[in-house]
Amino acid sequence: MSIFVFFLRTRIHQNPGSIVLAILVAGLLQQAIGLLQMIGVLNNGHPYFRITGTFGNPGVFAGYLVSLLPLACYVVKRHIFEWGLPFPNFARYGCYMYLILCFFLLPLLDSRASWISGCLAIFIVYRSEIWRVLTTFLNKRWKKSIFSILTAILFLVAIYIIHLHKEDSSLGRVLVWKITIGIFSKNPIFGIGFSNILNHYNDYQQNYFATQTSATALEKLNADNVYVSFNEIIEFLTEEGLAGMLLLAAFVFAVFNSAKHFSTLRSMFVACLAVILLFACFSYPFHDPAILINICIFCALIVGRPVVFYCKSISFAWITAVRVTIFAGMLTCLIALFYVLPDVIRLRQIAKTVNVTDPDFSRSNLNRISLLLSHDPEYQTSKAIILYRKGLFGESLDLLNAVCKSSSNSDLYLLKGQNLEALKQYHLAEAAYYYALNIVPNRLLPRYMLFKLYLKQGDFNSAAFVSSQAVRLKEKVPSTTTNAIKYEMSSFLNKLKKSR
Repeated sequence: MSIFVFFLRTRIHQNPGSIVLAILVAGLLQQAIGLLQMIGVLNNGHPYFRITGTFGNPGVFAGYLVSLLPLACYVVKRHIFEWGLPFPNFARYGCYMYLILCFFLLPLLDSRASWISGCLAIFIVYRSEIWRVLTTFLNKRWKKSIFSILTAILFLVAIYIIHLHKEDSSLGRVLVWKITIGIFSKNPIFGIGFSNILNHYNDYQQNYFATQTSATALEKLNADNVYVSFNEIIEFLTEEGLAGMLLLAAFVFAVFNSAKHFSTLRSMFVACLAVILLFACFSYPFHDPAILINICIFCALIVGRPVVFYCKSISFAWITAVRVTIFAGMLTCLIALFYVLPDVIRLRQIAKTVNVTDPDFSRSNLNRISLLLSHDPEYQTSKAIILYRKGLFGESLDLLNAVCKSSSNSDLYLLKGQNLEALKQYHLAEAAYYYALNIVPNRLLPRYMLFKLYLKQGDFNSAAFVSSQAVRLKEKVPSTTTNAIKYEMSSFLNKLKKSR
């Protein structure tokens, strides 16, 4: 990536239009994939969302599309307002198509952060035209005052409507930010370490609900297993501390300062970075490789210099060596990917089935893949599920204990509790179930597992206590399964009352 960025920096002045065109073609391909998913030609494999592009999530897909919106707006603006654009006609038509598809797909993806970022993109690109219209219309002081008041009212109303559109999601994000800021307050200088929000946020959330009496019922209702902070700035500050944030601020300042004498081309890439930064305040674009690559490209194009700025000449042999190095690295990654991926997909399919007597996946095969994916928590959890279903409770528990050091979620502790229960370590199983319950207090399954555990031990008082809590619980997502669980617990309570 560093070599790639260097070559971008040295060649931006030679043919910047082709670079912009290549980026927009990638965006058009993603839009085509999204349309095919919408009409059912392509299946993204996601159980809840129909349109995700190749990103696996509609929010990140929307963030990718909106990050390229300033590029398309720039070309359209030059075509409409400034004739003589140095782009071929098919590039213009492609940009028109990109804008039309963006306005069609973004509402379907239902990402509020992308809507806000899209408004910023349009404002930045067309700010001079907007200002010209406003100065022409607002030629008197009273007009300016009325316009300012109406703008403020419309802004507040729009924010409130966006909040109400997915209120549970908004409140859930506020909870995540609150807990994340609490983590930062305990480690303000150097943070908790890179990627530890991804690995251990749920542990902090469990501690919050287990120890904080001020936790509200609304917070418990909107809690969930979380792996990102839904605000990249807060997340980076929490993981890297003030020291890391100062370094990042210095880098951002250096990038923007290098473009203080904006050319029209560079201002377009600055607009792209500004849109991504705004989107990052409500989502997690920095966790996606495609958006990170675009950020590197935009930074390289902003701070680009002619090749003579670095050296007088670069020999053909050096250029060839760099290309061979990049190609060899990509080929190695592809070979490793195609070697591991089929086995991993097969393993996860088996982990989801009830019958795991498949002879193709003996223990030697599991161990062979484990050598390659020993640090992948999702894979190790899948392996633990297989071991549990085969009755190897001790091995499954040992593996889960190792996974808990690098990852955390409620399902992990439920599986851990099931292994402990099978080994008749009931007190430890109870603790594991309660840990899972405190991570996501609105889940019914941890309470049901506790209910079954207490019945197995003959502790009817504890079973009644858990059942009464579960019956009164307001589920975040009601289903036939939760209704069946509540019915079973209600029947138990009725029988217990009659017996007494």
